Amino acid sequence: MSSKLKKYKVRVDNEKTEAKKASESNETEADNAISREEAERILQASADKDSKKEKKNKDPKTRNKRIVITAAAIGLAFIILYYGITAVGNAIKKKIEADKEKDKPSHIIFFAPDYDEDIEKDTGYIDLDRNFYFEDPSYGTKYAYDTDTLDEVSESYRTCVRTVTDFLMSAIRGDTEGVNSCFSDYYLKNGGKLKDKVAPQKLYDIVISYDGEPDGAFPNTGETRAFWVEYKIRMNNGTFRNDMGSNCVRKEYVCVSVREGKGEIDFLTVYKTGS
Repeated sequence: MSSKLKKYKVRVDNEKTEAKKASESNETEADNAISREEAERILQASADKDSKKEKKNKDPKTRNKRIVITAAAIGLAFIILYYGITAVGNAIKKKIEADKEKDKPSHIIFFAPDYDEDIEKDTGYIDLDRNFYFEDPSYGTKYAYDTDTLDEVSESYRTCVRTVTDFLMSAIRGDTEGVNSCFSDYYLKNGGKLKDKVAPQKLYDIVISYDGEPDGAFPNTGETRAFWVEYKIRMNNGTFRNDMGSNCVRKEYVCVSVREGKGEIDFLTVYKTGS
């Protein structure tokens, strides 16, 4: 093959190679063009969607509908919360009441009440310690006092001690009216109850222990004092205390307020069994 022919053949081959590369480049650009068109279409669709959403948000009907739905949801949540709290409160109240019932001694046998009994004729009762003792733990003192004058009791809380003393003395005499006169209107309005009919009570080992000023505030009072009161009852007939048997002790926590110079029981509750 002559040199001219060889050169011609090389030139033809080069032209074919260049043509092939150009064709491949055109195909690539076409593919890229399709990809760009597709991307632009997707972006435009997304923009249209956002535009519609923005218009929907600005629509007063849509906004009002959302407000109504939100308000309804908040109202429903409030109702659920309210009834939930109420249910919990009722459950706690029932638990407290159940604990009180559980704390009461069971199978108590009471003696038959004799409303005309002269307890001074019971020699077994006469031989017991029937003195009234006042105790002030802060000073470590405990002493018997005269239930008529209360001279031994400090004047700072004498009026309140007088009320507790009269309360117990009325029970000993079987004086129902005297017992009930010691309760305040506040006591009765807050769950306290009057005694139905009290037969004479054979109280002994009586101790009134001063416990200072209570944490709770009572209305319209110049002063309020708290006391722990304990005593035993010989042959308990249940008309004054139906929460304990004979010859045993269940302390009472008593709050007395002074109004117009007179002491009144605002609060009275029983301490736990065995205390």
